[in-house]
Amino acid sequence: MNREFDAAFTPLEKGFTVIEASAGTGKTTTISANVLRFIAEHDIPIEKILVATYTELATAELRGRIRQVIVDALRCARNGTAHWDFVGAVVRKTADRTKLAQRLALALHNFDQAPVFTIHGFCARVLADRAFESGVLFETELTTEQSRFLYEVADDFWRAHFYTADPIMAALVRGRIKPEQLAGLLEQLTNDPMLRVLPPPEDLAILEGKIADVWSKRGDCEELTELADRFVVAVQSQFCLWARQELPRRKMERRVQSFDDMLSRLDQGLRGQRRQQLRRSLRERFAVALIDEFQDTDPGQ
Repeated sequence: MNREFDAAFTPLEKGFTVIEASAGTGKTTTISANVLRFIAEHDIPIEKILVATYTELATAELRGRIRQVIVDALRCARNGTAHWDFVGAVVRKTADRTKLAQRLALALHNFDQAPVFTIHGFCARVLADRAFESGVLFETELTTEQSRFLYEVADDFWRAHFYTADPIMAALVRGRIKPEQLAGLLEQLTNDPMLRVLPPPEDLAILEGKIADVWSKRGDCEELTELADRFVVAVQSQFCLWARQELPRRKMERRVQSFDDMLSRLDQGLRGQRRQQLRRSLRERFAVALIDEFQDTDPGQ
């Protein structure tokens, strides 16, 4: 049911709740209000309230605002005046002000343990703390620039298939496909691990035989063009299927991971053989998760 969200009075229900808000509508303050209410009304320690957003700047802003709201509530609980109206409302509806002040003081004392992360930072922390359950190698180095791996995989595939290619094939392929195009395809695959590769690759050797046969018979140009187009599509499909396995293998071999890898590896861990242990440990670690913002063009996020 759609209804207007009230920071102080809308029930904080179990399960999933989505609050729609555009820029400049007070999302940061609303999330801070929810954190306050989980502490004040549900007695949830601040170190068990996960808050995730998209950028480092937003993370710093959220952390600062949450702390300000808790300070404001503690002052109000001790008979001071609240800066925010919703803070005053939350405090006024609390029957035991002494107990509320104790909870808020403890939250401030443990504030350094408050799990306020970027989405990538959250994934990195889980993978590091729960390497066994998530199936990730220990002591993995983060690389902020993975383009060299993309081009390395694309170049190796190109060399294997075209450096010693028949002159006819080389002539047909030239201009239709290049290593940098293959690297671009691989980048799309890493950005969206859920992408399906279609159509399935045809057998390159069979296509090469058909092309050679048409060429030898001096067939009409149209048939040769069609076969060349099919060959290029088959090369791209085969590359995508191979590279999707090869890129992670090389990264794992060298013990490196990118930001995209953090998302995909945690997702895989939550679906893998030890998914029950990983899910259970996360539920034990966090009682609440508040997601401020994510990149909605990234299905993994």
